[in-house]
Amino acid sequence: MTQIIQSNDYSKFESITGNRSLSQSKIEKICNDIANGFNMLPYCPIIVSENDGKLQIIDGQHRFEVSKKTQNPVYYVVCETLTLKQIAQLNSRGEKWKPQDFLECYIKLGISDYEYIREIMDEHKIAIKTVINLLMYFKINDPSSTEAFQGGDFKCNYLQETQELLRLTESLFGRYVFSKDRYLIGAVQAIKAKGKCDFEKLKNKIAAAPMMMDRQADVKHYIYNIERVYN
Repeated sequence: MTQIIQSNDYSKFESITGNRSLSQSKIEKICNDIANGFNMLPYCPIIVSENDGKLQIIDGQHRFEVSKKTQNPVYYVVCETLTLKQIAQLNSRGEKWKPQDFLECYIKLGISDYEYIREIMDEHKIAIKTVINLLMYFKINDPSSTEAFQGGDFKCNYLQETQELLRLTESLFGRYVFSKDRYLIGAVQAIKAKGKCDFEKLKNKIAAAPMMMDRQADVKHYIYNIERVYN
């Protein structure tokens, strides 16, 4: 049976470089719970691994910070040493990490493909899931991309194509609040693939009748809306 150990020596614990950022609001909420008599720290030990005399926190950074802040013992269990990639995989199974956590983790690990995700997000302000799908498969949705991304296996296969598609979409629809909608991006992608649209003409048509364009529920309806404006 795994033994739960406790310690008030906070100095022997350390976080792992690349682990996710702390949420101060989450820490404050747990501290408030403890102040109000609801202390679950003894029942939710953090997970650590031993490395060069230090206990590296694999899971439970927030609970560790709460323990320090409230002067409570740190309750922990020791497991075998894990790599940062394995830690990310562990968190992906429990869905504890957000996509941004995985992104920052793998960038810190030096996996260069992940840097392109942040580059595209910063430039185009597109949702991370859409960026991942476009860069890896050049689709607006692919269910297999989540596992690959979270497991550290994301590959940037369509950087140039993604840049061209997003810049084209922005040049046409940048005035609209729905210009970042993945279905609109998918519609532009589908129209572009057919090779029959004069996008300069479309841009002029949109400028002449901007009220004809509206948010749609899917790619099909966006295509219909764009064709109605174009014709």
